[in-house]
Amino acid sequence: MITTTRLLSLLFILPLALAPALATPAFEDEPKQAEIQAEELAKARKTLKQFASTLDEAKFLAADYRQVRETFLFGTPIISKGHMRLRREPACIRMDVREPKVAIIRSDATSHLTWHEGKPRAERLIFESNETAVTLVRLLTGDVAELEKVFAIRSFSSKEGISSIGLVPIEKELAKQLERLDLQLDAKTSLPLAIEHQNTDGEEVRIELTKTVVSGELADAARIFDSPLPESIRIVTRRIEKKE
Repeated sequence: MITTTRLLSLLFILPLALAPALATPAFEDEPKQAEIQAEELAKARKTLKQFASTLDEAKFLAADYRQVRETFLFGTPIISKGHMRLRREPACIRMDVREPKVAIIRSDATSHLTWHEGKPRAERLIFESNETAVTLVRLLTGDVAELEKVFAIRSFSSKEGISSIGLVPIEKELAKQLERLDLQLDAKTSLPLAIEHQNTDGEEVRIELTKTVVSGELADAARIFDSPLPESIRIVTRRIEKKE
């Protein structure tokens, strides 16, 4: 089973931001530890195991998404909508952005492709490791023991059919990027309803998922994930060196 290290660390970030950060903020303190009552912790672990069980046989996940991104750079939230698909092996994400501008975003373990409809060329970034894509796909193989190697469960609540689990990173590299992450699951189906996270620079993102479908097979999967662009589009490739 694929482990859940860095699970959901930058999950469902604004499609154009799916590529890994080219620089990270300074990080000197030890990652924060979460405090949670034993009863709540047990309920959170049980809920995560149910979530993992629901997705255990899934090879693909698809959902419509609505994302609200709040950052100090803009006075009003940035809202984007579209459809996303994930492939478990080899790890890959495809996002079809519908608003505010039509685009296709594709990320895998070592690359990130962006194409805006109507443009004659697309840009592909090549790098040593794309943890964003790998992390997102690891959602399909949730392993509580592995998750708790990099995240601490800080809170749990369940009301009105929604289970909410709060996580904080305890792994240093992850904590350089992420302050907190909250996962909301449908209490009946154990499928994800929403993900909220706050970056260490204060940026907050909420992603709401609807019409979520998981499956073991997907017709034309190779074309959907590996050849998403029209043949006429020229792809410009740029290699990104990892910054220490």
